Amino acid sequence: QHEQPHAMRKWTKRILISFGILIFLLLAAIILIPILFSDKIEAAVKEQVNNNINATVDWGDWDITLLRNFPNLTVDIADVKVANRAPFEGIELANIGSLTATIDIMSLFGDKIGIKRLGLVKPRIHVKVLKDGRANWDIALADTTATEEAPADTAASKFNVQLSEYWIEDGRLIYDDASLAFVMELNGLDHKGSGDLTQDLFVLST
Repeated sequence: QHEQPHAMRKWTKRILISFGILIFLLLAAIILIPILFSDKIEAAVKEQVNNNINATVDWGDWDITLLRNFPNLTVDIADVKVANRAPFEGIELANIGSLTATIDIMSLFGDKIGIKRLGLVKPRIHVKVLKDGRANWDIALADTTATEEAPADTAASKFNVQLSEYWIEDGRLIYDDASLAFVMELNGLDHKGSGDLTQDLFVLST
């Protein structure tokens, strides 16, 4: 009569130990995967970014973690720089001291990436427009496969990143437009906003 409760306690203990080991392994994976594979991830991301825009992008230390906003993914990147190419040599479109993003991890497996929060600390943005209207923020590569006769693919051109909340801390913005003979510089810029920017019509609270 006493063997059954003893056996039950024994199996309960084993199950709890197994769950404990499983949780420990999951936490270890969450902590170690970004560290062990950081070099490979960083090299692949840099290659893809620089191959798909008309600019040179670089950054310093970075970190990916699930622990801070579980089950969301948090990415911290320091010293993000976007340097323009011809005809804007010598101009940095962006020099961001620190970039922080909280991402809905499940959205990474869908067709719309959900960014819950995006923060820029000490961003230095330099927008330059030439007299002929060319602007240094237009860094998207031209689609050489497109033809004038081909109909526009509205589904492919839809904005596929959902941004819910953003903020700027201690920013500096230079807008230099030679086509309008206009120059503006803002320093100490603090700003925050929220809204679903994927909609054709949306309310942006700032």
